Amino acid sequence: MGRTDWPVIIFAWQLFRYVHSGLMFSRTYGMPWPMPQKFELLGFNFTLRKCDFHVSTNYACDILTHALEYYDKVLFGREDKQDDLRSCGAMFNSSIERASLTFEVVVGSPCPTYPQENMSEHYGITMRINGSIVLRAPEVWGALRGLETFSQLVVRGGSQNIVRAANIKDYPRFSYRGILLDTARHFLSVEVIKQNIEIMSQNKFNVFHWHIVDDQSFPFESEVFPSLSAYGAYSSAHVYHPSDVAEIIEYARLWGVRVVPEFDSPGHMASWGLGNSLLLLSDCTLNGQQYDEQLKTLAVIDPTREENYKFLGEFFEEVLTHFKDNYLHLGGDEIPQFCWRNHGKVAQFPKAEKLDATSLIKLHFKNLLDSIKTAVRDFTPVYWHDAFQYVVNLTSKAVFQVWKLGDFWYDVDMITRSGHAVILSSCWYLNFISYKPDWRRFYTCDPRALPSATRQQRKLVIGGEVCMWGEYVDETNVLQLLWPRASAAGERLWSSVVQANADAALPRLEEHRCRMLGRGYPAQPLNGPGFCA
Repeated sequence: MGRTDWPVIIFAWQLFRYVHSGLMFSRTYGMPWPMPQKFELLGFNFTLRKCDFHVSTNYACDILTHALEYYDKVLFGREDKQDDLRSCGAMFNSSIERASLTFEVVVGSPCPTYPQENMSEHYGITMRINGSIVLRAPEVWGALRGLETFSQLVVRGGSQNIVRAANIKDYPRFSYRGILLDTARHFLSVEVIKQNIEIMSQNKFNVFHWHIVDDQSFPFESEVFPSLSAYGAYSSAHVYHPSDVAEIIEYARLWGVRVVPEFDSPGHMASWGLGNSLLLLSDCTLNGQQYDEQLKTLAVIDPTREENYKFLGEFFEEVLTHFKDNYLHLGGDEIPQFCWRNHGKVAQFPKAEKLDATSLIKLHFKNLLDSIKTAVRDFTPVYWHDAFQYVVNLTSKAVFQVWKLGDFWYDVDMITRSGHAVILSSCWYLNFISYKPDWRRFYTCDPRALPSATRQQRKLVIGGEVCMWGEYVDETNVLQLLWPRASAAGERLWSSVVQANADAALPRLEEHRCRMLGRGYPAQPLNGPGFCA
């Protein structure tokens, strides 16, 4: 037998072992997800005992206090069904240092109140064999990300926990890493939304895109226009009161997650019309038929009434007092142009004499933006890519979210060539489900893989967003459908561009799913038979 036969024999033995153990992949222990930019295992490990683990910080604020209390519970306050050290203890026994550990968190500036567009999430972790561990971050948001990574280096056992010693330098590849939840098709409770925010932080997502209203229901309670939710919500129990909105925003803040609200127009507005009967065109038709009573996709604003834009200005002024982020998503997708093209009232509108449907849509967005500009503070408008041709010249700072499921690179190219920022969602419609590991497709989609793009164009792709639309999703399945499938997108948006091999990532993703289950999150299996309990 030649020497070249040995790799084949070894591979065959490993394959036989994995098949007969029910697994087609090896296991990892204490390996983080998403993978840090620079990650160096040091060849030694620490025993982690609460009585010998001493934490200090140079700043005290509620964000950091909340995080330290949470990770204390993660590290010491729960019992795992699965004893990882029972299956891997031998690989660590010879390299364990039993020193008392000092964990120092050094933040470079006082804690800001809310996470924002340009927040720093950089951090570094250094460990020394004498038990010194230092986490440094320019801002508290980086400290949050570093604490999560440190918690993932811990291998849990029945009688002791082991910390895998490593030096880490880490930062996100993309500044915008979002999850969209749709609370209009099915209402989601505050508790479920908060639980999802926790899981987002564990996966280093930093934006909760709240698609709060749509054709089907208007659950956002406006104090200025209470009739909107009184008539537009499914019921009085399916409403987000101002206190609920504040609770979600404050909770997200503690996890370093921004909350970006979306209120769509000029379409997707059927539920608005239930609380404001003069807002919409009442007899929009398609092929001579009234709009569908179930989907209500033909509901569109009446652009001939100046009062409608005064109403929208006052409404968005209230929205901007409740929500703290500088992004405000104004929708703009799936615009039913035929309603304005063929509607008699619009045809009689004086300004419409020389305006086609495209020009009317441009006029709508101009009137909308003008009405909001008088609001309480400055903001950055975000639109679905459908609106690009109508609003591109209205403001230089508009951001566009590309959702097109076909040739989406054309839209990314067109938008970035104009100098506008892009958020990509086309790869990550997770409400579409399939049998077998669809996470691989999510993992290999790179938002900056735009063919023939310039360096500046790629820079304008600021991130991506996972979308969980709610037609067939409610509290019974939303978290299970998201996680850990969304984790694949999370690593793509955080980690280095070279971290792109799904086969190599699979064992870490399995360990990450176990981690989520251990924290009480209902993360579904992804790769067939597995070992998580």
